[in-house]
Amino acid sequence: MSSGNFSFPTSVSYGPGCRQELAQVLDGLKVKKPLLVTDPGLLTTPVVEAVKKAAGRDCVVFSEVHGNPIEADVGAGIVTGKQIGRAHV
Repeated sequence: MSSGNFSFPTSVSYGPGCRQELAQVLDGLKVKKPLLVTDPGLLTTPVVEAVKKAAGRDCVVFSEVHGNPIEADVGAGIVTGKQIGRAHV
């Protein structure tokens, strides 16, 4: 599988090696304290810790979402982000 990028309307990177680009992308966006959003299923895998490490900065994890997020999940994530001082998701 090769990696790639697309925008719809936000930029999305996918494929092998993309995780290694995360810190640079966050730097470019001036994100210092990201809120990492995942579902409870992924929370129990090594993926979340690998993404946190690749971010190269303090990440707080929010996992109170459905596997296929619903509108209420988005609202809860926004509230949580504001409560803990995270401006970027």
